[in-house]
Amino acid sequence: MIALVARGQIMYEVSGQGLKKKSYIIGSNHILTAKALGGTQAFKWYNDCDIVVGEIVIDEQEVMAATMKYMRGEKRISELLTLREYGLLDSVLEADMGFGIEMVDIMRPAMVETMWTTSVLERLYPKEPDEVGMDSYFQNMSVLEGKRVMGLESVEQQMRLLMGLGSEEQQARELYETCMAGKAMLKERMDSLVNFYRQGDLYGLAKISMEDMTQAEWTEMVDMRNEAWAEKLPAMMKEGSCFVVVGALHLYGPGGVVELLRKKGYKLKEVK
Repeated sequence: MIALVARGQIMYEVSGQGLKKKSYIIGSNHILTAKALGGTQAFKWYNDCDIVVGEIVIDEQEVMAATMKYMRGEKRISELLTLREYGLLDSVLEADMGFGIEMVDIMRPAMVETMWTTSVLERLYPKEPDEVGMDSYFQNMSVLEGKRVMGLESVEQQMRLLMGLGSEEQQARELYETCMAGKAMLKERMDSLVNFYRQGDLYGLAKISMEDMTQAEWTEMVDMRNEAWAEKLPAMMKEGSCFVVVGALHLYGPGGVVELLRKKGYKLKEVK
């Protein structure tokens, strides 16, 4: 069982350890756009920074190449589900995405679940034509303004982790159960995550996320990545003022990026 700890916030100012300039860390929400940060220090921090740091450098060609590399599963989804389950899943995909399971039968179940979830969320939380997620927004602005953009992990590393989590049998079971729970359940969960995010409630975010993860999955998806990022950030912050944008969950708890940097001697000040 994963232990829960005290609440936290989503915006931090970083100083100390000989840094010539302050750096900044913001926990992002992958559903909301940068508008959700209106009224905060985020845009001032961005203007003041030299380098924008994300989980990855969002490059469409690299994302497509990694997607193609990890798209195909070792087994067909039809081999991983019963005939009845396969038929029910086919009906959901046809209704929600406009094509049946046969079109994606050779794909990794995790890839199909990502496709279904993304498709549903785009309709549940529509964006204006020129709007993008928080992470993409600040990276796009950096390119236009000539700021450096750096990633804490490669696109391939992230794709390999997301597509390789659990066996294909486990992925197929999760795909089936998620799709059978349907759009209403997904919306309820996402609404809760968005509300906790707007409140700066990392405890609430973590509580919901932990319901869907085993301890081993949490360790691989969250803790190990946090440790790797906390090792890389000091060198980046020495190069210049960094504006770091990572998923808010990575700021949570004693294993979060915030506490790991504090253990290294940095001062991290919560900013509302």
